[in-house]
Amino acid sequence: MKNAVTKIRDNLPKLMLAFATITKHELLVGVPADSTARDAGSMNNATLAYIHDNGAPEANIPARPFMRPGIKKVERDITLQFKTAASKAMQGEDAVLRYMHRAGLIAQNSIRNTINEGIPPPLAESTLRGRARRNMKGSKAELASRAAGNAPSIDTTTPLVVTGGLRNSITYVVREKK
Repeated sequence: MKNAVTKIRDNLPKLMLAFATITKHELLVGVPADSTARDAGSMNNATLAYIHDNGAPEANIPARPFMRPGIKKVERDITLQFKTAASKAMQGEDAVLRYMHRAGLIAQNSIRNTINEGIPPPLAESTLRGRARRNMKGSKAELASRAAGNAPSIDTTTPLVVTGGLRNSITYVVREKK
């Protein structure tokens, strides 16, 4: 009896290449230390992000977590991009990397939005006074609100946003694993 199987197309090499692409690449989201220099001699944005995300009690800086919460908010969307990348593996390396980049953009934007929404606790009065001296948006209104007996709030001033440099330094990279 003769076998009736006919080989139409061998996609195994392409499939192996695509899965190798997924496993040899990684998606990193955060603030790269090597490209975030601020003024000469000052801390870079990666250091500031770590301090603000985790807090520094010795410097009276409360933790205002934004990295993990920002990613957690879009975890399903990120997972969907990776699932789609795997399902598009047969289309080649470019298709896989395209969905990894989409996952990176989703994470980056969510972290930035988390900062924009404001992260408790409200700013200290001394910080507000410093911002008011520089005529920063909302600081005088918040000081006036507190002077009127209202509870501290993040409605008029956004913690972690002074110039936007820290928020804007949050990015992603898809690279080959080291």
